Amino acid sequence: MKRLIAASKKLIPIQLLDIRVGFTVYYVTGTIVFLGMLFGNDFVKRPQKTPQAQHGTILGSFYHYDALHYASICVSGYTYNPSQASEVAFFPAYPLLARGIMKATNCRIEWALLITSHLALVGSFIGLHSYTRRRFPKACDSTLPWNVLVAFGFVPTTFFFRLAYSESIFLFASIWTLLAVERRQSVVWVAILCGLTTATRPVGIAFLPAFLWHWWQRAGYRRAFFAHALYLVPLACWGLLAYMTYLYVAFGDPLAFAKVQQHWRSHADAPLDEKAWSLLILEPLWGMYLPSSERYWSYHERHFAPLFSLVVANPIYFALTSSLVVVGAVKRWLNGCETLLGAGLIIIPYITRGYDNSMLSTGRFAAAVLPAYLVLGQLLHWAPAGAATVFAAVGAFMLGSYSALFAAGYPLF
Repeated sequence: MKRLIAASKKLIPIQLLDIRVGFTVYYVTGTIVFLGMLFGNDFVKRPQKTPQAQHGTILGSFYHYDALHYASICVSGYTYNPSQASEVAFFPAYPLLARGIMKATNCRIEWALLITSHLALVGSFIGLHSYTRRRFPKACDSTLPWNVLVAFGFVPTTFFFRLAYSESIFLFASIWTLLAVERRQSVVWVAILCGLTTATRPVGIAFLPAFLWHWWQRAGYRRAFFAHALYLVPLACWGLLAYMTYLYVAFGDPLAFAKVQQHWRSHADAPLDEKAWSLLILEPLWGMYLPSSERYWSYHERHFAPLFSLVVANPIYFALTSSLVVVGAVKRWLNGCETLLGAGLIIIPYITRGYDNSMLSTGRFAAAVLPAYLVLGQLLHWAPAGAATVFAAVGAFMLGSYSALFAAGYPLF
Protein backbone atom coordinates (compact mmCIF):
# COMPACT_ATOMS: atom_id res chain seq x y z
CA MET A 1 0.00 0.00 0.00
CA LYS A 2 2.83 2.43 0.84
CA ARG A 3 4.44 1.76 -2.53
CA LEU A 4 1.11 2.36 -4.27
CA ILE A 5 0.65 5.67 -2.47
CA ALA A 6 4.21 6.72 -3.32
CA ALA A 7 3.69 5.83 -6.98
CA SER A 8 0.43 7.78 -7.12
CA LYS A 9 2.16 10.86 -5.71
CA LYS A 10 4.67 10.72 -8.53
CA LEU A 11 1.96 10.41 -11.13
CA ILE A 12 -0.53 12.89 -9.67
CA PRO A 13 1.06 16.15 -8.47
CA ILE A 14 -2.15 17.30 -6.76
CA GLN A 15 -2.98 17.14 -3.08
CA LEU A 16 -6.30 17.67 -1.36
CA LEU A 17 -5.01 21.06 -0.18
CA ASP A 18 -4.53 22.17 -3.79
CA ILE A 19 -8.09 21.20 -4.67
CA ARG A 20 -9.58 22.84 -1.60
CA VAL A 21 -7.73 26.16 -1.89
CA GLY A 22 -7.83 26.30 -5.68
CA PHE A 23 -11.56 25.65 -5.88
CA THR A 24 -12.28 28.14 -3.07
CA VAL A 25 -10.56 31.04 -4.84
CA TYR A 26 -12.13 30.00 -8.16
CA TYR A 27 -15.59 29.92 -6.56
CA VAL A 28 -15.27 33.27 -4.77
CA THR A 29 -13.93 35.15 -7.77
CA GLY A 30 -16.32 33.38 -10.13
CA THR A 31 -19.25 34.40 -7.94
CA ILE A 32 -18.16 38.03 -8.15
CA VAL A 33 -18.05 37.81 -11.95
CA PHE A 34 -21.42 36.05 -12.11
CA LEU A 35 -23.09 38.66 -9.87
CA GLY A 36 -21.56 41.38 -12.03
CA MET A 37 -23.00 39.69 -15.10
CA LEU A 38 -26.44 39.52 -13.50
CA PHE A 39 -26.29 43.19 -12.55
CA GLY A 40 -25.09 44.24 -16.00
CA ASN A 41 -27.71 42.12 -17.74
CA ASP A 42 -30.61 43.45 -15.65
CA PHE A 43 -29.72 47.01 -14.65
CA VAL A 44 -26.98 48.52 -16.82
CA LYS A 45 -28.23 50.56 -19.78
CA ARG A 46 -27.04 49.03 -23.02
CA PRO A 47 -25.11 50.96 -25.66
CA GLN A 48 -27.19 52.03 -28.62
CA LYS A 49 -25.32 50.12 -31.32
CA THR A 50 -24.14 46.64 -30.37
CA PRO A 51 -24.60 43.87 -32.94
CA GLN A 52 -24.70 41.21 -30.23
CA ALA A 53 -27.15 38.35 -29.84
CA GLN A 54 -29.29 37.09 -27.00
CA HIS A 55 -29.58 40.31 -25.01
CA GLY A 56 -31.74 39.83 -21.96
CA THR A 57 -30.55 36.34 -20.99
CA ILE A 58 -27.77 35.61 -18.52
CA LEU A 59 -26.27 33.06 -20.91
CA GLY A 60 -26.33 35.60 -23.71
CA SER A 61 -24.48 38.11 -21.52
CA PHE A 62 -21.38 35.91 -21.76
CA TYR A 63 -21.54 35.89 -25.56
CA HIS A 64 -20.20 39.06 -27.10
CA TYR A 65 -17.36 39.74 -29.50
CA ASP A 66 -14.77 36.90 -29.66
CA ALA A 67 -17.17 34.45 -28.02
CA LEU A 68 -19.48 34.71 -31.02
CA HIS A 69 -16.63 33.79 -33.34
CA TYR A 70 -15.75 30.70 -31.29
CA ALA A 71 -19.39 29.60 -31.31
CA SER A 72 -19.51 30.06 -35.08
CA ILE A 73 -16.35 27.97 -35.53
CA CYS A 74 -17.79 25.18 -33.39
CA VAL A 75 -21.03 25.05 -35.36
CA SER A 76 -19.98 25.90 -38.92
CA GLY A 77 -16.23 25.37 -39.04
CA TYR A 78 -13.57 27.79 -40.25
CA THR A 79 -13.99 30.30 -43.05
CA TYR A 80 -11.24 32.19 -44.83
CA ASN A 81 -11.42 35.23 -47.05
CA PRO A 82 -8.03 36.92 -47.59
CA SER A 83 -9.75 40.29 -48.00
CA GLN A 84 -11.78 40.13 -44.78
CA ALA A 85 -11.36 39.62 -41.03
CA SER A 86 -11.82 35.85 -41.23
CA GLU A 87 -12.18 33.46 -38.30
CA VAL A 88 -8.97 31.55 -39.11
CA ALA A 89 -7.37 34.13 -36.80
CA PHE A 90 -8.79 32.11 -33.87
CA PHE A 91 -6.76 29.00 -33.01
CA PRO A 92 -8.50 25.60 -32.87
CA ALA A 93 -7.83 23.98 -29.47
CA TYR A 94 -10.61 25.80 -27.62
CA PRO A 95 -13.42 25.34 -30.20
CA LEU A 96 -12.39 21.71 -30.74
CA LEU A 97 -12.61 20.92 -27.01
CA ALA A 98 -15.93 22.75 -26.72
CA ARG A 99 -17.31 20.91 -29.73
CA GLY A 100 -16.29 17.63 -28.10
CA ILE A 101 -18.18 18.55 -24.94
CA MET A 102 -21.18 19.59 -27.02
CA LYS A 103 -21.21 16.21 -28.78
CA ALA A 104 -20.65 14.25 -25.56
CA THR A 105 -23.33 16.01 -23.51
CA ASN A 106 -25.74 17.03 -26.29
CA CYS A 107 -25.85 20.55 -24.86
CA ARG A 108 -25.98 23.88 -26.66
CA ILE A 109 -22.66 25.16 -27.95
CA GLU A 110 -22.99 28.24 -25.72
CA TRP A 111 -23.01 26.00 -22.65
CA ALA A 112 -20.25 23.80 -24.05
CA LEU A 113 -17.91 26.76 -24.52
CA LEU A 114 -18.54 28.03 -20.98
CA ILE A 115 -18.16 24.56 -19.47
CA THR A 116 -14.85 24.16 -21.29
CA SER A 117 -13.60 27.53 -20.04
CA HIS A 118 -14.60 26.90 -16.44
CA LEU A 119 -13.29 23.35 -16.25
CA ALA A 120 -9.96 24.65 -17.54
CA LEU A 121 -10.05 27.53 -15.07
CA VAL A 122 -10.71 25.25 -12.10
CA GLY A 123 -7.81 23.09 -13.23
CA SER A 124 -5.67 26.22 -13.56
CA PHE A 125 -6.35 27.34 -9.98
CA ILE A 126 -5.62 23.87 -8.62
CA GLY A 127 -2.52 23.41 -10.76
CA LEU A 128 -1.15 26.85 -9.87
CA HIS A 129 -1.45 26.14 -6.15
CA SER A 130 0.38 22.85 -6.62
CA TYR A 131 3.04 24.51 -8.75
CA THR A 132 3.63 27.29 -6.20
CA ARG A 133 4.05 24.78 -3.38
CA ARG A 134 6.63 22.84 -5.36
CA ARG A 135 8.35 25.87 -6.79
CA PHE A 136 8.78 27.53 -3.39
CA PRO A 137 9.00 24.61 -0.94
CA LYS A 138 10.20 26.78 1.96
CA ALA A 139 6.92 28.68 1.72
CA CYS A 140 4.69 25.62 1.92
CA ASP A 141 3.60 26.47 5.45
CA SER A 142 3.19 30.18 4.70
CA THR A 143 0.60 32.22 2.85
CA LEU A 144 2.61 32.49 -0.39
CA PRO A 145 0.60 29.89 -2.41
CA TRP A 146 -2.60 31.53 -1.19
CA ASN A 147 -1.36 34.99 -2.20
CA VAL A 148 -0.41 33.75 -5.66
CA LEU A 149 -3.95 32.46 -6.12
CA VAL A 150 -5.37 35.76 -4.84
CA ALA A 151 -3.26 37.55 -7.46
CA PHE A 152 -4.41 35.10 -10.12
CA GLY A 153 -8.06 35.45 -9.16
CA PHE A 154 -8.47 39.16 -8.43
CA VAL A 155 -6.53 40.98 -11.14
CA PRO A 156 -9.47 42.74 -12.85
CA THR A 157 -8.73 41.62 -16.41
CA THR A 158 -8.92 37.99 -15.34
CA PHE A 159 -12.70 38.31 -15.73
CA PHE A 160 -11.99 37.25 -19.34
CA PHE A 161 -11.06 33.81 -17.99
CA ARG A 162 -14.71 33.23 -17.08
CA LEU A 163 -16.05 34.04 -20.54
CA ALA A 164 -16.29 31.94 -23.69
CA TYR A 165 -12.73 32.96 -24.57
CA SER A 166 -9.61 30.84 -25.07
CA GLU A 167 -7.58 32.38 -22.23
CA SER A 168 -8.54 29.75 -19.65
CA ILE A 169 -7.48 26.88 -21.92
CA PHE A 170 -4.19 28.62 -22.61
CA LEU A 171 -3.56 29.15 -18.89
CA PHE A 172 -4.44 25.55 -18.10
CA ALA A 173 -1.90 24.30 -20.64
CA SER A 174 0.66 26.84 -19.40
CA ILE A 175 0.36 25.91 -15.73
CA TRP A 176 0.50 22.18 -16.31
CA THR A 177 3.47 22.58 -18.62
CA LEU A 178 5.37 24.46 -15.92
CA LEU A 179 4.28 21.86 -13.38
CA ALA A 180 5.69 19.10 -15.60
CA VAL A 181 8.95 21.07 -15.88
CA GLU A 182 9.15 21.54 -12.10
CA ARG A 183 8.54 17.83 -11.51
CA ARG A 184 11.19 17.00 -14.11
CA GLN A 185 8.84 14.75 -16.02
CA SER A 186 9.77 13.24 -19.36
CA VAL A 187 11.05 15.90 -21.72
CA VAL A 188 8.84 14.42 -24.44
CA TRP A 189 5.79 14.94 -22.24
CA VAL A 190 6.87 18.52 -21.52
CA ALA A 191 7.23 19.11 -25.27
CA ILE A 192 3.74 17.73 -25.91
CA LEU A 193 2.27 20.09 -23.30
CA CYS A 194 4.18 23.00 -24.85
CA GLY A 195 2.67 22.06 -28.19
CA LEU A 196 -0.80 22.27 -26.72
CA THR A 197 -0.25 25.93 -25.87
CA THR A 198 0.61 26.62 -29.52
CA ALA A 199 -2.72 25.08 -30.57
CA THR A 200 -4.57 27.45 -28.25
CA ARG A 201 -3.16 30.90 -29.00
CA PRO A 202 -0.46 32.22 -31.36
CA VAL A 203 1.50 33.52 -28.37
CA GLY A 204 1.96 29.91 -27.27
CA ILE A 205 5.15 29.97 -29.33
CA ALA A 206 6.64 31.85 -26.36
CA PHE A 207 6.96 28.46 -24.69
CA LEU A 208 9.59 27.36 -27.20
CA PRO A 209 12.51 29.41 -25.76
CA ALA A 210 11.45 28.42 -22.25
CA PHE A 211 11.32 24.76 -23.27
CA LEU A 212 14.76 24.94 -24.91
CA TRP A 213 16.15 26.50 -21.74
CA HIS A 214 14.68 23.65 -19.73
CA TRP A 215 16.08 21.05 -22.11
CA TRP A 216 19.51 22.74 -22.10
CA GLN A 217 19.59 22.45 -18.29
CA ARG A 218 18.65 18.77 -18.43
CA ALA A 219 20.63 17.61 -21.46
CA GLY A 220 23.97 17.71 -19.69
CA TYR A 221 26.08 18.16 -22.79
CA ARG A 222 25.70 19.89 -26.15
CA ARG A 223 25.61 16.81 -28.35
CA ALA A 224 22.60 15.42 -26.51
CA PHE A 225 20.88 18.83 -26.62
CA PHE A 226 21.20 19.29 -30.38
CA ALA A 227 20.55 15.64 -31.23
CA HIS A 228 17.23 15.53 -29.37
CA ALA A 229 16.26 19.08 -30.33
CA LEU A 230 15.80 17.87 -33.91
CA TYR A 231 12.55 16.18 -32.91
CA LEU A 232 11.75 17.98 -29.65
CA VAL A 233 11.41 21.41 -31.27
CA PRO A 234 8.74 20.30 -33.81
CA LEU A 235 7.03 18.35 -31.02
CA ALA A 236 6.94 21.47 -28.85
CA CYS A 237 5.18 23.28 -31.73
CA TRP A 238 2.86 20.45 -32.77
CA GLY A 239 -0.29 22.50 -32.23
CA LEU A 240 0.83 25.33 -34.49
CA LEU A 241 2.18 22.92 -37.11
CA ALA A 242 -1.06 20.91 -37.09
CA TYR A 243 -3.13 24.07 -37.53
CA MET A 244 -0.90 25.27 -40.37
CA THR A 245 -1.28 21.88 -42.04
CA TYR A 246 -5.06 22.13 -41.77
CA LEU A 247 -5.04 25.65 -43.25
CA TYR A 248 -2.92 24.45 -46.15
CA VAL A 249 -5.21 21.52 -46.87
CA ALA A 250 -8.44 23.48 -46.42
CA PHE A 251 -7.52 26.85 -47.90
CA GLY A 252 -4.16 26.41 -49.59
CA ASP A 253 -2.43 28.86 -47.25
CA PRO A 254 -0.66 27.65 -44.08
CA LEU A 255 -0.15 31.26 -42.91
CA ALA A 256 -3.76 32.33 -43.33
CA PHE A 257 -4.08 32.92 -39.56
CA ALA A 258 -1.29 35.51 -39.75
CA LYS A 259 -2.30 37.18 -43.00
CA VAL A 260 -5.84 38.00 -41.87
CA GLN A 261 -4.52 39.93 -38.87
CA GLN A 262 -4.24 43.00 -41.08
CA HIS A 263 -8.03 43.11 -41.18
CA TRP A 264 -8.30 43.17 -37.37
CA ARG A 265 -6.19 46.31 -36.97
CA SER A 266 -7.47 49.60 -35.52
CA HIS A 267 -4.52 51.78 -36.61
CA ALA A 268 -3.43 52.67 -40.12
CA ASP A 269 -0.69 50.55 -41.63
CA ALA A 270 2.83 51.94 -41.93
CA PRO A 271 6.25 50.96 -43.33
CA LEU A 272 8.19 48.41 -41.31
CA ASP A 273 10.89 50.87 -40.22
CA GLU A 274 8.26 53.30 -38.92
CA LYS A 275 6.55 50.52 -36.96
CA ALA A 276 9.86 49.34 -35.52
CA TRP A 277 10.82 52.84 -34.34
CA SER A 278 7.37 53.43 -32.84
CA LEU A 279 7.57 50.17 -30.89
CA LEU A 280 11.13 50.89 -29.78
CA ILE A 281 10.23 54.25 -28.24
CA LEU A 282 7.01 52.79 -26.77
CA GLU A 283 4.86 55.23 -28.74
CA PRO A 284 1.79 52.92 -28.71
CA LEU A 285 1.79 53.21 -24.89
CA TRP A 286 2.23 56.93 -24.29
CA GLY A 287 0.38 57.87 -27.47
CA MET A 288 -2.83 56.66 -25.81
CA TYR A 289 -2.58 59.56 -23.34
CA LEU A 290 -1.40 62.28 -25.73
CA PRO A 291 -4.29 64.39 -27.11
CA SER A 292 -2.31 65.22 -30.25
CA SER A 293 -1.80 61.53 -31.08
CA GLU A 294 -4.04 59.54 -33.40
CA ARG A 295 -4.06 56.87 -30.70
CA TYR A 296 -5.53 59.13 -28.01
CA TRP A 297 -7.87 57.05 -25.90
CA SER A 298 -10.95 59.25 -26.34
CA TYR A 299 -10.91 58.53 -30.09
CA HIS A 300 -11.54 54.85 -29.29
CA GLU A 301 -13.66 55.19 -26.15
CA ARG A 302 -17.24 56.33 -26.65
CA HIS A 303 -19.06 54.89 -23.67
CA PHE A 304 -17.88 55.42 -20.12
CA ALA A 305 -15.50 57.13 -17.70
CA PRO A 306 -11.74 56.41 -17.80
CA LEU A 307 -11.92 54.40 -14.55
CA PHE A 308 -13.95 51.68 -16.24
CA SER A 309 -12.34 51.89 -19.66
CA LEU A 310 -9.96 49.15 -20.75
CA VAL A 311 -8.90 51.40 -23.61
CA VAL A 312 -7.41 53.70 -20.98
CA ALA A 313 -6.12 50.90 -18.77
CA ASN A 314 -4.58 48.58 -21.40
CA PRO A 315 -1.14 50.26 -21.46
CA ILE A 316 -1.16 50.39 -17.65
CA TYR A 317 -1.82 46.66 -17.37
CA PHE A 318 0.91 46.04 -19.93
CA ALA A 319 3.42 48.22 -18.06
CA LEU A 320 2.59 46.70 -14.67
CA THR A 321 2.84 43.15 -15.97
CA SER A 322 6.16 43.90 -17.67
CA SER A 323 7.44 45.42 -14.43
CA LEU A 324 6.43 42.35 -12.46
CA VAL A 325 8.40 40.07 -14.79
CA VAL A 326 11.46 42.36 -14.56
CA VAL A 327 11.23 42.48 -10.75
CA GLY A 328 10.85 38.72 -10.62
CA ALA A 329 13.95 38.22 -12.77
CA VAL A 330 16.05 40.73 -10.80
CA LYS A 331 15.07 39.37 -7.39
CA ARG A 332 15.35 35.79 -8.68
CA TRP A 333 11.77 35.00 -7.77
CA LEU A 334 11.51 33.67 -11.34
CA ASN A 335 13.84 31.03 -12.71
CA GLY A 336 15.26 31.08 -16.23
CA CYS A 337 12.34 29.17 -17.74
CA GLU A 338 9.72 31.43 -16.13
CA THR A 339 11.62 34.60 -17.07
CA LEU A 340 11.90 33.60 -20.73
CA LEU A 341 8.23 32.62 -20.79
CA GLY A 342 7.10 35.86 -19.16
CA ALA A 343 9.22 37.95 -21.52
CA GLY A 344 7.90 36.10 -24.56
CA LEU A 345 4.27 36.44 -23.49
CA ILE A 346 4.78 40.19 -23.16
CA ILE A 347 6.99 40.93 -26.16
CA ILE A 348 5.22 38.83 -28.81
CA PRO A 349 1.79 40.53 -28.52
CA TYR A 350 3.45 43.93 -28.23
CA ILE A 351 5.52 43.49 -31.40
CA THR A 352 2.77 41.85 -33.44
CA ARG A 353 -0.28 43.81 -32.27
CA GLY A 354 0.89 46.82 -30.24
CA TYR A 355 1.29 49.17 -33.18
CA ASP A 356 -1.56 47.88 -35.34
CA ASN A 357 -4.13 47.84 -32.51
CA SER A 358 -2.89 50.81 -30.46
CA MET A 359 -2.55 48.53 -27.41
CA LEU A 360 -6.21 47.49 -27.57
CA SER A 361 -6.80 44.12 -25.81
CA THR A 362 -3.33 44.33 -24.25
CA GLY A 363 -4.83 44.10 -20.77
CA ARG A 364 -6.40 40.78 -21.74
CA PHE A 365 -3.14 39.55 -23.25
CA ALA A 366 -1.21 40.63 -20.14
CA ALA A 367 -3.63 38.68 -17.95
CA ALA A 368 -2.28 35.48 -19.52
CA VAL A 369 1.33 36.18 -18.47
CA LEU A 370 1.45 33.45 -15.84
CA PRO A 371 4.89 34.24 -14.27
CA ALA A 372 3.63 37.71 -13.31
CA TYR A 373 1.26 36.13 -10.77
CA LEU A 374 4.16 34.39 -9.05
CA VAL A 375 5.83 37.77 -8.57
CA LEU A 376 2.65 39.58 -7.54
CA GLY A 377 1.99 36.80 -5.04
CA GLN A 378 5.48 37.34 -3.60
CA LEU A 379 4.84 41.07 -3.28
CA LEU A 380 1.55 40.45 -1.50
CA HIS A 381 3.26 37.88 0.71
CA TRP A 382 5.95 40.31 1.86
CA ALA A 383 3.72 43.39 1.96
CA PRO A 384 2.35 44.76 5.27
CA ALA A 385 -0.54 42.92 6.84
CA GLY A 386 -3.82 43.66 5.13
CA ALA A 387 -2.30 44.48 1.74
CA ALA A 388 -3.68 41.29 0.19
CA THR A 389 -7.13 42.11 1.58
CA VAL A 390 -7.07 45.61 0.10
CA PHE A 391 -5.84 44.24 -3.23
CA ALA A 392 -8.64 41.65 -3.26
CA ALA A 393 -11.27 44.26 -2.38
CA VAL A 394 -10.22 46.65 -5.16
CA GLY A 395 -9.85 43.75 -7.57
CA ALA A 396 -13.31 42.43 -6.67
CA PHE A 397 -14.87 45.83 -7.38
CA MET A 398 -13.21 46.07 -10.80
CA LEU A 399 -13.95 42.41 -11.59
CA GLY A 400 -17.63 43.03 -10.95
CA SER A 401 -17.59 46.31 -12.87
CA TYR A 402 -15.92 44.87 -15.98
CA SER A 403 -18.30 41.90 -15.87
CA ALA A 404 -21.37 44.13 -15.65
CA LEU A 405 -20.23 46.29 -18.57
CA PHE A 406 -19.39 43.28 -20.71
CA ALA A 407 -22.77 41.69 -19.94
CA ALA A 408 -24.50 44.87 -21.06
CA GLY A 409 -22.69 44.71 -24.38
CA TYR A 410 -20.06 47.40 -23.93
CA PRO A 411 -16.85 46.78 -25.91
CA LEU A 412 -14.03 45.99 -23.47
CA PHE A 413 -11.00 45.81 -25.71
